[in-house]
Amino acid sequence: MDRVAKGAHSGIDAATKAAHPAVDRVASSAHNVVDNADEIGAQAAKAIEDAGVKGEELAAMGTSYMREHPVFTLGVAVAAGYLLSRILSSR
Repeated sequence: MDRVAKGAHSGIDAATKAAHPAVDRVASSAHNVVDNADEIGAQAAKAIEDAGVKGEELAAMGTSYMREHPVFTLGVAVAAGYLLSRILSSR
């Protein structure tokens, strides 16, 4: 019985030694995937933040333009309203 147990232990040890490099490769690949996903997430967050800043800048520019040219702004609004009413009334 002792001989069978020793044989089983040596078989398990050999299987463990053979599987260890494969497990290490899988773990390393998993870490790389997580690192890449983290980097992509950080880049996406930065892009969203930059887009928000650009949107705020455009809104500020538009507001200042409307304040500087109120008559033109009112004319554009009336023309857009007229065109929209014509498009919607034809249906």
